[in-house]
Amino acid sequence: MYSCGLSADKALAASKKCTLKRSVNADSVLALLTNHGFSKTQIRELITRDPDILLRRVEKNLQPKIQFLVDFGLSATQFGELIVSKPYILKLGLRNKLVPTFNFLKELLHTNEKVIRAIRSCPWFIDHNFEKNVIPNISFLQKQRIPICHISKFFMHEPRRFMVKVDRFSEVVTKVKELGFDSCSPSMFIEAISAVALSQSTWEAKSMVYRSFGWSEKDVLSAFRKRPKCMLMSEEKIGRFMDFFLNKLGLKPSHISYRPNLLFYSLEQRIIPRCTVLQILASNSLIGKDLTLRQLQQIVQMGERQFLEIYVIKHQNEAPEVLKAYQGQISFSKLDIKA
Repeated sequence: MYSCGLSADKALAASKKCTLKRSVNADSVLALLTNHGFSKTQIRELITRDPDILLRRVEKNLQPKIQFLVDFGLSATQFGELIVSKPYILKLGLRNKLVPTFNFLKELLHTNEKVIRAIRSCPWFIDHNFEKNVIPNISFLQKQRIPICHISKFFMHEPRRFMVKVDRFSEVVTKVKELGFDSCSPSMFIEAISAVALSQSTWEAKSMVYRSFGWSEKDVLSAFRKRPKCMLMSEEKIGRFMDFFLNKLGLKPSHISYRPNLLFYSLEQRIIPRCTVLQILASNSLIGKDLTLRQLQQIVQMGERQFLEIYVIKHQNEAPEVLKAYQGQISFSKLDIKA
């Protein structure tokens, strides 16, 4: 077969997946992709992912679908990236799948960028019967007085949550309300939906990680009610955060369960560099060694410019290494925090 710009190995692998009966058809497909702004790199990647595309009829199959997506308003860059990452899209029917799905997404999400983000998050949604579950589930949330702007944002990030059966979706929302969440705080309410929708085994696995660091079941529920997102963190991430706070800062488990917001700042880019700066300042007696938990929380939450001015720039002459510490060039060892 034509190599189509592929390496010999990739061309051979692709040839095993499809046999070109007519090179003219392959040439037409390549010309179509090129005319719609696909780079040579994108064409190579697309053929590697989906060699069968070279067998599809251009005028009756590919051209109408591609034209619809272009007319829909996708830029050449958006279009190329979407198709290369999700070639499955061009296998779907135009009138019965692509047109209704993209129109529905555009109406709900408003911008092409958000439509693409939703599709990348959950590509199989395009082939889903959204009238069966998605639309009723959206309507159900609206009946709970969740503003459509919050529903749209939720959908963009987690469209799969709306694809469950209506009964299951209703059950999750009811459980969220029983746990004390109020739709008057829509962001928290939606966070709670995502967490409660986890499988029992996933919830238990994450709870076990917290409990392994000394939390009780009551602590888990307390932190969850304050920030439901704490149950959406990966088990590995939970472990890294808890290990740092307990073993490096000497905090107690209850200190974190009472302040779960501390779990949602970047450990590597914010918390550790700032604690390293504080460690150096304390060792040079430039700040008091009895740093309280409340002060730590304020310092972690502090804006970037304010932290730089107060703790880095102000002390740079007396302790030049604070800049390196802030840039992550000095390893953190330990910092004692008083409750």
